[in-house]
Parts: sequence; structure tokens; C-alpha cells
Amino acid sequence: MQQAAGTEMRKAHEGEQEQKKQRRNQETHTWHLSGDGMAKQLHLLQVGDIEAQSRAVNSCREESDFDYWSGNLPPETLSFFSDSENRLERQQFYKVLQECCSKDDITPYFDRLFRKSHFVFFEEGETIHRTSSTLVGAVQFVYFIIEGEVVRALEVAGEETPIGGLKSGDWLGVVELSSCGTWVCGYSCETSCILLKIPEKEFEQIIQDDAFVGLRESISQQAHEVIQQILSSLPLFLDLGRATLFEIAKQFDLVHFKRREVLFQEGDEAEEFFVIVSGAGNITKVVGDDEMLIFTSRCGEYFGELGLLKDQPQGATVRSLHGLVCVITDKKGFQRMLEIGGSVLQDRISKHVGKQMNRFIKQIDIFKGLNSHYEAISDVMIFKQVPAGVVLAKQGDSPEGFFSVVSGTVSRFLEFVETRESMVGSTAPTEGPRRIAANCEVDLPIELGELGERDTFGELSMLYRHAKSPVTYVTRTVCVMLFVPRSAFQDLLLVCPELKRRLTAAFKVASKRDQEQMARIDAVVRALRNMWGVEEEAKPEKPRDARGNAPYQLEDFSEFLAMQELL
Repeated sequence: MQQAAGTEMRKAHEGEQEQKKQRRNQETHTWHLSGDGMAKQLHLLQVGDIEAQSRAVNSCREESDFDYWSGNLPPETLSFFSDSENRLERQQFYKVLQECCSKDDITPYFDRLFRKSHFVFFEEGETIHRTSSTLVGAVQFVYFIIEGEVVRALEVAGEETPIGGLKSGDWLGVVELSSCGTWVCGYSCETSCILLKIPEKEFEQIIQDDAFVGLRESISQQAHEVIQQILSSLPLFLDLGRATLFEIAKQFDLVHFKRREVLFQEGDEAEEFFVIVSGAGNITKVVGDDEMLIFTSRCGEYFGELGLLKDQPQGATVRSLHGLVCVITDKKGFQRMLEIGGSVLQDRISKHVGKQMNRFIKQIDIFKGLNSHYEAISDVMIFKQVPAGVVLAKQGDSPEGFFSVVSGTVSRFLEFVETRESMVGSTAPTEGPRRIAANCEVDLPIELGELGERDTFGELSMLYRHAKSPVTYVTRTVCVMLFVPRSAFQDLLLVCPELKRRLTAAFKVASKRDQEQMARIDAVVRALRNMWGVEEEAKPEKPRDARGNAPYQLEDFSEFLAMQELL
């Protein structure tokens, strides 16, 4: 009896559920926009009937695999499915497409977009897209805001900073997609929002169509606005004013660099100015045979200005970490940026360059502790990229200036030694020292060793106008050098007495060492001449070298080379 009653109740319940289902089917219809287009309608659903709208949404959520709005369908959305004539033409999304299209009938394009698009709903405060400080994500969907307000934000120094707002009728993500293909900013809802979510491939087919030149121009204009908003949140461009920033933004483009992609190599010619807006990049330098990490740059940091301002090669390599987005401008755009930004921007760039130069200056022994003169030193010091095999200073000649090795290696060669002893066939004045060519077995100068990073030369020759280089310096590899011209270095000596005092003391030590070395060489020459046991006049004249001196030679100068420890 009880079993029969239970069966009866179960059948009644199932019948009631079936009736409700049929009623829902009469009142609602699935409202997603994939499949064969948007021709389907919401039957018996009246605009403004919140209860019926709720049932429609619940039915969609239960019966499909798509993401649907979790609230009530608004009249604006329902009107897309209305049978009423001209209702569609009154919708904002349709109007936006129509305004950007050169053709009168946009229905084919409209249907194409809607074929795989669908509506999504976000509550107030929800995040539409969140950026990462290290990872850069590709844009897979763009959005059109049907209803609500959205906040655009940029992550700077670990915090999301609001930089702008979007409202009903605006596109979201189209600038990133068109400019660099990756997300740059984060987006969250200031109010409850209804968005049309469009796959990026569908949208790109539309904007690449010749009929939508107007849409492409609109997105280009929006790109300048987005870049202006981005710049406004970065320390370099703070407080410059909206109009000024917009003009500066016109000089820049958004560019994406893939994981591990190189922006520029150490030693490359400086051609562009970079500002990181998303992701991170590693700054490295070559030390010997190894690449050393100097630091990691993130949003708001910039590089390239040193090479552009001083017309010198890049002093380091910059490589994307896990993906990187920058705003970039060329040399002409950089100069224009400085003009537009005026003294405020110029002072910021100048101070930043000064700090970078100070890092190099502090590593040079002769400048250590001269803090009050770092600015003056920085003003005259430039970077030079030098190919392999270039003579930087020749023994016996006055160097062009002071050199410090930033990267690469420089070889030191001894081409001759000097003696006060007379030599057979010499054309040198009797009162001056005579030169003996220091050639090895293969008739080449003697290599004394190499200079590497932070090594210097030429500083002692800067003290006096006629001071000569003690050896020849030749680049073994491609080198980046810090260089101060002779005239500029001598000006530094006038304003920095401590530098002159240091170099004078070092010069005295070097001069004493040179005199002691010459005395030992004189002794060797006398010993070799005595070993011959022949008077000077009886010796035949030897072939002269390029300097007009007759080298004092034994067989391949081997006896003299045996005395190299004296050098």
C-alpha cells in the first residue's frame, strides 16, 4: 500500500517537473550566440519581465556548456533577439560597427562576429583580466562593453594603479591585440557589467577587412590614449600634464618581446629608447667568457637613453625574462620626447644618466672618492665601441685620451726598448736615448699581457703634453671603452686638484721605475757589446727600422729576449 502511494507521489512529482520544463521551454530559449548565428529568439519573453528573464538565465546555465551571465538579462540584451523591426539598428554595438564600416549593409560582418561570441556578466569589483609582474599573456578575447563601467589599471612596483576608465560602448583589449598581441593592463568592474566576448581571430578578420579602415583608425587613436594613460602612472612621466603626455605618447609604439628574446646586445649601436610597461627583463654584461646578471628591470624602468644621448654603443645586453612589453621610440622620437617634456623630463633623464655613469666612475681607481666631481667627469666621459685589431695607443706616441675597459680585452705590446748606450749605425741624436726594436722570433712585437674589464691606461700621459705611451695597446676583441679626450681630461685636472695630485704621485713612481729599467737595459747593452769584443766603428751598418733607427741585433735578438725579466 505504502509502496503504491510512493510510486504515485513520484509520478506526480515527475509530471509536475515535466510541466515546468515545458513551460520554461515555451517562455525561454537559449541565448548564447554560437552555432548558426543569432537568428534564434527568446519566445514569450517580455522586455522588463525580471522573473521571466531569471528563468531564462537559469535554464541556459543548466542546459549548456557555455559561460553565461549569472544575473538578469537587461532589455538592451533582449532586444538583440526581438522580432521588432529596426530594433537591432538601435543597439549601440550595431551602431559602432556601422560607423566604422564603409559599406551600407553590415549584416554579414555582424553575423560573423556573433557566430562565436557570447555575453558575459561580471559583478561589481570582479576582475575581467589580471596582469602579472613577470608573465605576459596573449590576448585571446576582446570585449565590447554593453553595459557598466570598467577600470583600467597598470601594475607598478607591485601595486595595481588605476590609469583610466571604460564605459558602455567602449572596446576592451583591442589596443593590446592590435599593437602587441598581449595584455598590458589589468581590467576590473567598477559596476556590474555586461560584455560581449569576442574571440581574437574573429575580431582580427573584421579589422583586416578593407571595409573597416575606420575601425583601424579608431583603434590607432585609442592606442595613443592607452599609452598616454600608461605613461601617466610611471615615475619618469609623473606630473607632466595630460596634453603633454598625449603628444609624447604619439612618439611611442607598444612592442612585445617573447620569452628570452634579446632587445639589444652589449656593444650594439644605440637606436631606440625602451620603457617597460609589463613583464620583466634581465640586464647582463659579458665578464671574461661568462655572462653576468647585473639586475632585473620591471614596469616603469627604462634603458637606451645613455647611448642615445652620448651617441655611444649599448653598455649591456637586455633580454626578456618570461615575456616583456615595452613602449619604444627611435632616436628622433626620443629627441622629440625631450623637447615636449621640457626641462622637467630632461632633468630626470639627465639625473638618471648621471647615476648610471657614476656606477662606472666609482669602479675606476683614479676616480674613487671624488664624489663631488662625478658630474663633471660624467659630462666628458663617453662610451666607444671599438672593433678587434684597432690600435688605441702606440708606444712612443701621445695617446688621444684616457681609456677604461668596460668589456672585451686589450693586448699590450712592447715594440722597442730605449738605451742611453751608443749603437752601431744609429741615427738618433747622441744626447737622447736610442731605441732597440723588441722583436721576437717571428719578427713581431713582444706581447706583455692583456687588460680586461675596469683596467685603464693613458691616465699618466694626460699630465703633460709631451708624455708618451709606454707600450702599444691593441684591441684583441670587440671592446666597449669609457673614453675621456685629452683636452677634456686636462680640464678635469684644473677643477679637481686631488685627481692631479694622485696622478702626479703615480707618475713619479712610474718615472722612477722607467729609469731603473733603462739602467738595467743599458747594462745589458754594454754586456752584449763587450761580448762582441769589437769597437763600434768596426761594425757594419745595420738595416734601419721604420723610425730611422738601426736595431741593435744579435741573431733574432735572442740574447736580449733572454733578459726579458728585466722588463
